[in-house]
Amino acid sequence: MRIVDPPVTFGRALVVDPMPYYRLGQATARQRQRVLDPRAVRGTLPSVGAPPVDVLLQVLFDLSGSMSSGNDAAGLRFEATLIALEHLTAAAPRRSPRWSVQLASFDLDSAVELSPTPLTRRLLLRELCPRLLTRPDGGTSTLGPSLRAAETTANPGMRVLLVLSDFELFDPVSIFDELEASTADLVVALVFNSRGVPPQLESRDLTFHHIAPADEPAIVAHYLIATAQTVTHRTTRAPQRAFRG
Repeated sequence: MRIVDPPVTFGRALVVDPMPYYRLGQATARQRQRVLDPRAVRGTLPSVGAPPVDVLLQVLFDLSGSMSSGNDAAGLRFEATLIALEHLTAAAPRRSPRWSVQLASFDLDSAVELSPTPLTRRLLLRELCPRLLTRPDGGTSTLGPSLRAAETTANPGMRVLLVLSDFELFDPVSIFDELEASTADLVVALVFNSRGVPPQLESRDLTFHHIAPADEPAIVAHYLIATAQTVTHRTTRAPQRAFRG
């Protein structure tokens, strides 16, 4: 059964400066000023309670040319992810259970890489802002290595795997079997393209959301917070993974 997400209305106030969109489409590796207004975006996000157990959010980024040249040419998935993590940090408990975050690219050696770390304000300022406000130079379209690395990460609580990609992959088709067979408690795919969710992914027991190039970039933050809400509503660690929108 397909569950369609309710419409989210965004205003132009969510964008600090709409002009950099075309400039950010150029391949650079420098830290940039924010384009999205974090206060305005966070004002549209629902509140999130404490997780039932310690939760590790693993975010895998596709840095390939097909993402940077069209499917997310402005690169705002990074900034929207940062805003979502800022939103979680504001409500994060100081004691366990708590959120932790791990960032990785398909390449496993980019400027965004971050090993599993508890989500705190200090982490945001020292580690997450420099990584998620830096425009990567580009990367591979192969998901397999980063997916397998994520699977080997030790984590005593819940593990949530989020893949941000256009899924124009160079992996063999079996990569979709591998993704579906993940041992993560929740697997979420954010699919960036103009054509919709690939059939190889749509038929899987996974959570996925389609994001078209014309969609407001802040929708990425909403999907990440919706994922966090799903986690906080869990009472057990039994997988419950199918959700489509």
